[in-house]
Amino acid sequence: MNQLKEGIQIAELSKADAELELSEARKTVKDLCSRIEESNSKVTKIERLDKEKRLKDGLGSFHKKTGDGQFAQVTREVENIKQELSNLKLKMDYASQVKMNAESEIEASSSMILSYSSLVEEIRTNIDELNEEHVLVAVARVEALREYTAIEAERNEEAKRYMIVLEKIRKKLNNLNEEAASAQAVENELAVTTADVNRLKSELALIKEMDIPKPENAKLQEVSFRKQGKQDSILFLHTILEESEAANKELAAINEGGFQLMSSMDVIREELKQLAKEKARLREMEDKTELTIQSVNSKLLRAKSKLEALSAAEEKANSMSSSLAGTLKHLREEAEASKKERALDLEEIATVKSEVLRTKSMIDLDEAKLQASIEELRAVKLSEAKALKTLKALVGISVKARATSQHNSNITISTFEYVYLKGHAVEAKKVADKKVEAAQAWTEALRTSEKEILMETIATQQKIRVIGMLEEEAINFGRKHDQSIDAEQAPSEVASSSKSGNRYIISTPGRRLRHRRSGSAAGFYMSRSSITIDRRRKGMQNISKFFSSKDDKRDE
Repeated sequence: MNQLKEGIQIAELSKADAELELSEARKTVKDLCSRIEESNSKVTKIERLDKEKRLKDGLGSFHKKTGDGQFAQVTREVENIKQELSNLKLKMDYASQVKMNAESEIEASSSMILSYSSLVEEIRTNIDELNEEHVLVAVARVEALREYTAIEAERNEEAKRYMIVLEKIRKKLNNLNEEAASAQAVENELAVTTADVNRLKSELALIKEMDIPKPENAKLQEVSFRKQGKQDSILFLHTILEESEAANKELAAINEGGFQLMSSMDVIREELKQLAKEKARLREMEDKTELTIQSVNSKLLRAKSKLEALSAAEEKANSMSSSLAGTLKHLREEAEASKKERALDLEEIATVKSEVLRTKSMIDLDEAKLQASIEELRAVKLSEAKALKTLKALVGISVKARATSQHNSNITISTFEYVYLKGHAVEAKKVADKKVEAAQAWTEALRTSEKEILMETIATQQKIRVIGMLEEEAINFGRKHDQSIDAEQAPSEVASSSKSGNRYIISTPGRRLRHRRSGSAAGFYMSRSSITIDRRRKGMQNISKFFSSKDDKRDE
């Protein structure tokens, strides 16, 4: 994220540099327009001068022809320059429109970069939240496993305890069954004894009923027998009664044992019911723990899939950050190179401005000299008009003299006419030739100045194109970055199975080469502009030499 912020800051700095360069280019274009207007005003002055020169009749037909040809050539060049100026204005309008479109696209790309940076922040917050959730899920899983192990241990202990209780209850039941069987046997024996007792009672009753009077011997025998029988029966009855009492006691004890057995059976039933309830509760707890474990496992699987997707996204982000680091490095190198080139351009612009100021001062001096020479030419024109009048008079006289001397082979002229024809005509021819040379030098200087202006405008156009290319490439880079982030978000939202990924291609070397080419072209045109300035200097020196030679001749 820091690298992305640095990239945005560098892009903003490059945008500010581009805006400064564009403002400087606009200033240079304004300067060029002012220079072109000055050249147009100078051309109008030259046209006026040429019109005045065409009004001069005493310079001869040769001078007129050359002046008209040069004026036509100058007018054609001026028309061409005006046409080029209109084309240049159209190109500047188109460049300004392109710049406005580029600025709007840069603003859109900056807004998109900000939105995607906010998306990156949201993704990072989501990653942090998912990491926290993963940690919480892991902690919950550990706690669930701990609870599960504790519940399993408790369940095993309770199962062991209940198994022990069940074993005890089984033993008690077996003992009670044995006691019940022994009680049943005792009851059977008691029933047999009670039947015997009842039978003896019935026999005893029969014996009492059969008690009949008998003789004394028989009575004595019977009495003895009865006594003996009574004693035996009493003893037997006592034994039977004792046995019955013991049997009753044993039966009562057996009944008490049966009641105790029933109560213990009821207790065992209650304990079995409690055991069933506890078993059901343990099964419910086990089902709940299994459900929690299943939910924790599903959460862990989801978190694992999310972590895999996030790890893939993080790897892609790392690859993107590395590629962005490389592009930022290239951009820094290009920014340093552009700063150096800009410093060189500023130095060349400063030298060109100084040379332009120098040439302007020289042009002003030459214009002053030209104005003085025009005044001198006007005075010469007046003197030539006067001389023309005298010449016409002399020509009339000479014509008359020649008419009188037609048959003679010699022509007689005056000394004044001879001196005039010898001196002033040659001087007029020299003056005309020098004027032609001055006009040619002036047109050459204008041509070189116009070429220089044209080259400077071409250089500014090249700079504007380079700025447009850089802005367009920055926009393309932002679009590619947006597309890469969109392509990265799509597979991160889908399952982690689609691990194909998108390739991120950032073409910075092409822009660097273009930028270097544009810098070399600007240097080339600046060097050519310096050559044109040298030519202009030479033309202005020729004009100054011409006027200085003319002043020297006039002094002579």
